[in-house]
Amino acid sequence: MWARLKRLFRSIFGGLIESAEDPELILQQTIRDMREKVPQMQNNVVQVMATEKLLQKEVAILEREIKDYDAKVKAAITTGRDDIARTYITALQDDDFLLQKLLGSHHLHDVVLHLRDLFAHVADGLLQDQLGVFSTLDESPENGTEQPLESSPHFPS
Repeated sequence: MWARLKRLFRSIFGGLIESAEDPELILQQTIRDMREKVPQMQNNVVQVMATEKLLQKEVAILEREIKDYDAKVKAAITTGRDDIARTYITALQDDDFLLQKLLGSHHLHDVVLHLRDLFAHVADGLLQDQLGVFSTLDESPENGTEQPLESSPHFPS
């Protein structure tokens, strides 16, 4: 009984909402929403790319420091200064640990590039789909070329 009553209310309110909807207005709002999100998404990509450049600089600095420490360790051992060599070895290990950590995040760069390409591809595809829907809506019935929105190749079934 409750299921039937629930179905009745859903059908009444669903019909009211459906009759008030204008597909063209909904698509226009979707386009406006997408256009508002594009600058923020581009800003996010730029920030991640800037972070990637900073990480690359840090990697270069750490690699240079590791080479310097390695040379200092060899020089300290050659001169018989094991206490100084231990200090340099500790610093070398710390820098090597940081380098490995940064190199692990360096793979993030590949992910960022893939996301940027994917974003551009999706944005272009959505824009083309929406332009196709608008051209379908603009076709005149006098020419006999108008097709119902539901049968449009751009309208999800």
